Amino acid sequence: CPEKRIDAVSRLYYFRKLEVMKLSKTIYQPESESLKPYFSEESGIDSKEKAFAFVLGILFGRLLTLQGAKGVNVGSNALTWLKRLTLKGSDLPELYVKVREKLISYRDESNQKTREVIHELGRIGMELGSEIVLDSVATNYFLLLGQSISNDVITRKGGEK
Repeated sequence: CPEKRIDAVSRLYYFRKLEVMKLSKTIYQPESESLKPYFSEESGIDSKEKAFAFVLGILFGRLLTLQGAKGVNVGSNALTWLKRLTLKGSDLPELYVKVREKLISYRDESNQKTREVIHELGRIGMELGSEIVLDSVATNYFLLLGQSISNDVITRKGGEK
């Protein structure tokens, strides 16, 4: 629900303004129109590392959707260390490789929205390199936030999810 997202974003922004939460000076600006609503001064995605985790989460969510549609047991097939939520920023390049490998094998890169998100993730990754410094709480939080909205960002041809 867009109203709830805006309300939550407003609260985060308010906490930052009151200096209850740290306010970042640089907000990542995506090229993708479908991602722009999630990146603003009010959002909690206030670093390139968090942006990378968030956008990777969108792709991971897409992968789970594809696997579910193919009848793959998503619960038992998910990465063990992801299920335990022990990922750190330094684990994200490996997760990126695994997710991309699966998306290629499912031939989902023919989907324009998937390609758009992959392109955005590539832009962020090129700026960060392979040394992504993010603690496990933030890594998993932003990864799961991205996963939770993946169907809102990536749709199939004809508008189907």
